[in-house]
Amino acid sequence: MADTFDTTIRRGLAWTRTLTVTIDSVAVDFTGYTCTARVGDITLTEASGVTLGNDGTIVLALTDVQTAAIAPAVARITIDLVSGGGVTFEPRIRGEASVES
Repeated sequence: MADTFDTTIRRGLAWTRTLTVTIDSVAVDFTGYTCTARVGDITLTEASGVTLGNDGTIVLALTDVQTAAIAPAVARITIDLVSGGGVTFEPRIRGEASVES
């Protein structure tokens, strides 16, 4: 997976995006990692909208209420991952969401 991606969010509808992260074609095991993701002004963690997999997957999810709160425009998405040993995952994953009414 590239370290950047684009997506579309429709205001007032639940939104989910699954990313798969590989290094040299091998899926990254995110066991023990923590994640903070930001979609516009909304912060997500494993307790609220982020699921990390041992198969390289990162699932981001927003509820219909959360998407309704995002103004129509382009929202920046940042995903920061830190291993259990405190090492920041590189490259950092960034994206842009076109937010539509």
